[in-house]
Amino acid sequence: PPITSKTARVRSEMVVIGTPSRRGRCNYRPLAVLLFSLCCAIFVIHKSSMDGFYESVSISERKESKRLVSGSQGFHDYASISNSEKVQAWRKSMEKADTISMDPPFAVTHLHKCQHVMIDLGSNIGDAVHKFIDSFLPPIGVNQAGEPIQYFFNTTTGGIGPESYEKQPFQFVLPKWVKERISRYNSKSNRKPVYPEDYCFYGVEGNPYFTTILQEMEINIQNMIPRPIKHLHFLTEHVGSAFDAPTEIFLDTTNEKRNFWGSSILNSHVDVNIGEQKKAKVMGVTLSSLLERTVSAGGHVMIKIDIEGAEYQLLSEAVNSNIFCKLVNDRDVTVDILSEYHGDQTIGSEQPRKEWEASNGEESIKKCGVAYEVVKSLIPIW
Repeated sequence: PPITSKTARVRSEMVVIGTPSRRGRCNYRPLAVLLFSLCCAIFVIHKSSMDGFYESVSISERKESKRLVSGSQGFHDYASISNSEKVQAWRKSMEKADTISMDPPFAVTHLHKCQHVMIDLGSNIGDAVHKFIDSFLPPIGVNQAGEPIQYFFNTTTGGIGPESYEKQPFQFVLPKWVKERISRYNSKSNRKPVYPEDYCFYGVEGNPYFTTILQEMEINIQNMIPRPIKHLHFLTEHVGSAFDAPTEIFLDTTNEKRNFWGSSILNSHVDVNIGEQKKAKVMGVTLSSLLERTVSAGGHVMIKIDIEGAEYQLLSEAVNSNIFCKLVNDRDVTVDILSEYHGDQTIGSEQPRKEWEASNGEESIKKCGVAYEVVKSLIPIW
């Protein structure tokens, strides 16, 4: 067709990105070659940089690395690659086996040994978790008395508030104690300072009423990105005890406003004897076994104990096992304990206290080099 002024203008613009053919149509072949060459160059550069990255990472670091590597097929990490290989090996072993085991060798555990650990015996609704995180949050403001106001970390939303410590600024002991003990540990260590996000948090709670609440909190926090705690797990329907064995917990069914705080493994406890006594089957766990399974050498462990009278037998077992001296003297672990002693009237017996005092258990703990503090209170202070 005849070349009009409009056609000439369009073709002249096309010359910028392509070479006109004899028929006047644009030839994109040079452009395609250019783009292809550019893509090849980018690929070579990317590959060489990734090869350098892989070479700079040792085998041990690869096993522990959680760094994601993006690619055309999604993402992967060294842990998932290793996991895939192990599962494939297990599946192939089934093909050669004469008999197939119905129990696959997949170990299920939520207790990991960590260098820095917080153990919460008597977790109740899990409020110690947010108070542990709160410990290093800066104050949001001051109240009328000029005292700092510290907001709660919201374990559901991952944000701050809306609750705060404004109404009872001095009632809560745990956040201040945690900050004091971590700061003291940092001051005596030549390592990089640590904070709540560097600690594994393990809670123990026997009352089945709180099982779902605690499990949902664990899942929620474990899925936060970034995560405010290194690792979180609750041993639900477990109680601190003198034995690692099944036992019973007697339930407080009346103090609903206090989150049934009086449940105890002691059937003499005053709060479990109001009305018809109810109980549940749970698993007892000793402090010795819990520490052995969660604390690695050269670190720091903080233990909060509020288990309605069972603290005496729990601590007696730990003293008899010599676990505190082993941690401090043999494994270079800094141990801090904050325990609440419940009075004779509360637990309905003077025998647990008298046996504990006769054994000089508190002195034995301190002789091992443990920083041991006792809280005596009739109000919720955590």
